Amino acid sequence: MKLEKRIEFDLKNGYSNEQIYKSLNGNFVMESRSDKKIDHEQEMKYDLYDSNLNAVQSTSIFIPTNMYETAQYNDDSSIYKLYSNNKRKFLLLHVSIDDLKATTKEGVLPKGIDIIDMKVLGTKAWFQSQVKNKTYLLQIDLSSGNTQMSESVENTWNIRTNIVNYQLNPNSSELLMFINKYIKKGVVN
Repeated sequence: MKLEKRIEFDLKNGYSNEQIYKSLNGNFVMESRSDKKIDHEQEMKYDLYDSNLNAVQSTSIFIPTNMYETAQYNDDSSIYKLYSNNKRKFLLLHVSIDDLKATTKEGVLPKGIDIIDMKVLGTKAWFQSQVKNKTYLLQIDLSSGNTQMSESVENTWNIRTNIVNYQLNPNSSELLMFINKYIKKGVVN
């Protein structure tokens, strides 16, 4: 018989929208958002637990209330969240799962952009996005917060082209895009 460990949380303690992120070494982070806003900021609380389910440490990040979560990405070691507002300003948050070290970068998004998906490799965050129904890849440098926009996918390949998926290869630091290209009615490459 194998015994499993269990821990119970009182989730109605002024926080909600709990989410858990797990690392490869057995640690996990529980993220929760405060129900109350203080001085035009909302608290995002991160609690770190070890593999024995013991609370190790806690940290809080304060996000301006006029910003909303636009995209998120996580892997076995990090949590990344992009917050933005109606004035195109963004805040990119990075939290390390193993020690709760947090960094933020601020900047301005291109005009009229809609973020669809987010991926991170090394020091760059990549976003599949659209501007006026055209698909682009947006890159944000994690160290400087600078943004760079690709040519539109439709202009590069064909007006009837769309991204099916994109992946980042950590071994070669390459970005791989999988694209549907419509040749003629009923024929897709």
